[in-house]
Amino acid sequence: MTLFATGNNLAFDGDILRRCLLCNLDSRVERPHERQFRRDPMGAVCGRRQEYVVAILTMLRGYINAGRPNPGTSLAGFESWCRLVRDALVWLGFADPVSSMAAVEATDAKREETAEIFRLWNKYFGAVSAKEAIRTATGRNAGNDDLENPDLHAALAGIAGDRAGGISARRLGKWLAARKGQIVGGKRLTGQSGHDSVMIWRVA
Repeated sequence: MTLFATGNNLAFDGDILRRCLLCNLDSRVERPHERQFRRDPMGAVCGRRQEYVVAILTMLRGYINAGRPNPGTSLAGFESWCRLVRDALVWLGFADPVSSMAAVEATDAKREETAEIFRLWNKYFGAVSAKEAIRTATGRNAGNDDLENPDLHAALAGIAGDRAGGISARRLGKWLAARKGQIVGGKRLTGQSGHDSVMIWRVA
């Protein structure tokens, strides 16, 4: 099944990232919805559908008859599509459609958030529990009562803040558990049960 969606400044996250190809239409005008066209694009496609289908099948047939030269890297889960559609387009001199996935990944705010947490965890801790991490994040300077580690506090509060303005160990634990074994930004989160079955987390 293939789905098409349109929108302005679309953002994606989660498993949908590796299933999206992005096409950017830039009209270079302030009010694109007011543009006038000499032809009806949809009408032209529908009216000449047979010609377009024949042209597409001819492209694919030409690639097959050429021996499917210069196959590119495969995309897991979409091997058949890569071996025919993607490779045929690249063979014909068109841009690799998969290259747009980098732009899709750049819209993933959750991935950026996770990468920042992993970076800070690796910076401040070896192997600690969620409660120990919160204790470090909420520590204050003796002299002026300012936070000792404001960057860590802001990051943990963003993913596990509670209504009282604090950081919930339960929420942080759930967030970490959901990302156990995940690799982001070259860093991997691991967890193992420690004393009294408390989970101990490490990013390396």
